[in-house]
Amino acid sequence: MGADGIHGEKYTPAHSVLQTPSDHFQQLFRQNIGHGRTIIAWLPGRAPAWFKVNQERAQDILSRWVSEPDAYITPNCFHEWRLTRLLHSLNSFYVDIDFHGNPDRVDFCREASNVIHKIEMLRWPEPNFLVYTGRGLHVYWLIEPTPAGALPRWQAVQRELVRQLEADRQVTDCTRVLRLVGSTNSKAGNCRVSGELLHTRQYNFDWFCDEVLPLQRAEIRDLRAARANKRRDDYDGKPRGVPGGIFQRWHKVYQDLLRICDYHWFGGVREGFRDHMLFHMANALSYFTVADSLENEIAALAQTWVPDLSTKQALSYCSSVISRAKAMQLNPDGEELRYKYKRQTLWNQFSEIVPDDLLPSLRAIIPDELAAEREVHRQSKRDRVTEGRYKRKTANRSDVDKQKRTIRRLLSQGHTQAFIGEKLGMDKGRVSRLVKEMKNNAKTAKH
Repeated sequence: MGADGIHGEKYTPAHSVLQTPSDHFQQLFRQNIGHGRTIIAWLPGRAPAWFKVNQERAQDILSRWVSEPDAYITPNCFHEWRLTRLLHSLNSFYVDIDFHGNPDRVDFCREASNVIHKIEMLRWPEPNFLVYTGRGLHVYWLIEPTPAGALPRWQAVQRELVRQLEADRQVTDCTRVLRLVGSTNSKAGNCRVSGELLHTRQYNFDWFCDEVLPLQRAEIRDLRAARANKRRDDYDGKPRGVPGGIFQRWHKVYQDLLRICDYHWFGGVREGFRDHMLFHMANALSYFTVADSLENEIAALAQTWVPDLSTKQALSYCSSVISRAKAMQLNPDGEELRYKYKRQTLWNQFSEIVPDDLLPSLRAIIPDELAAEREVHRQSKRDRVTEGRYKRKTANRSDVDKQKRTIRRLLSQGHTQAFIGEKLGMDKGRVSRLVKEMKNNAKTAKH
């Protein structure tokens, strides 16, 4: 991988026009998406409106959607359906920038040039391609297919892209569908959606994240180490929270809840815990799923894990989670409104349905005592010198001998160890150890 985070042959620009749905698909999914993995398309003018598109059927299906009114596609890849828990791989970052006003009066080339200039001023990687929707601009950065486990970091980068470019705040979820090149936009006089290819190379995920996020991973580790040193003297004996950002923490909670449900798949989660399970799954999802998609996610979860609840009942039970998520979406920089539960609180609620053989695989829903044990074990495995946190002190042997001679002379003059330590700029414990070492050496010499 080169310094620009791009793999393979030398990077070359490839300015060309994207005109058909197949052009769009080929840019998003360079590698074979694999058996059983799909992208999801939405054609609201048809019945049924939702389509699963796999690698084998893609070219045949997409060729029929040229000039299709209002066609949309998922930039990411899923296991059969468009749900966060079924995400297979992340393929790109994207933003949706709306050009307000009459589309006939908007100079799209100039607006796109302004967006590119802003990206250059931010010193971000160059986008791979642009999609002109008739009312705005979709900007894509392609990445190497990245596992779903990277979703928390992907989410953080996605939000930063949206924030800096003042794009649509709702386009921050991995299940988003975006307009398909080659289709038409009925909200913009049925204009044809087209694209402009800037270059064809894919970015390395971690490299791209480091370029966009305010702090890189190495800097975050240094910052955490500094914070840990500051907290060391104030440690009150209580276990600390789950490390990592807010998206990572709640993604771990969500994964643990799914593991608990999977464990009880035969017969289902015990009655009395199902409603609580659905509520906490919805709350965890609200941290990394936009409010507009949250209701669909909750309905799918209820159908899978709490089938005795109707969709209406499930949404009603989680209504407070949904309303708080919507409020946060309207004011993302305001006070945090989503429910926050401590690790021990979640453990107290679900401990009865977590058997001993499942507990080792859980990461967020665990008792505080186990979290403390894991932290002690983790810290014991660290090599802080290798990490660059501390430097080994290698005192010169002659310096130590000189210190001993000075200490011996001052002791013979009747000075205390405290006085000697202050005079030599050493703590009393260090003086005491050197005195003890001299006495032991004297005894050994006599024998």
